Amino acid sequence: MTKLVLELISPEATAALARTLAEALLPGDVVFLEGDLGAGKTTMVRSMLGHLGWTGSVRSPSYALIHSYPTLQPVVHHLDLYRIGSAEEAMGLDLDHHLRDGEILLIEWADRLEGAVTPRFTVHLEITGSETRRARITASEMPILTQETFRKEQSPT
Repeated sequence: MTKLVLELISPEATAALARTLAEALLPGDVVFLEGDLGAGKTTMVRSMLGHLGWTGSVRSPSYALIHSYPTLQPVVHHLDLYRIGSAEEAMGLDLDHHLRDGEILLIEWADRLEGAVTPRFTVHLEITGSETRRARITASEMPILTQETFRKEQSPT
């Protein structure tokens, strides 16, 4: 298990991290996005989807529970499980079907799953200032992301 802590010094740095993670996504991947309300989970998803080619709007699926992006390949689903009461209720969203089909799941409030789904990445965002965040990333593998490569990514060229 790989763990990495990154200081995100601006919204642009958060977007750079999202792009880096999007490049690492594989069919069937699950990404857990954790953090308090307003920490930037949906903002991170918006940047990831944009990097993958989505040009439409991206909103939090708080009330819908799931927003799907079927024109992306593989298909990506953004879930917000804040209003879910149990893992059984969450699995009723056909998560196993999406994973069997090689689709990508980006899941906010994944603690509601109670371990029913295993992520490849978990990104915990912590608010450290009005525009700064700390990202704590835990991954089963993280071949493209190190503190050094990320510093280069967020440096002006």
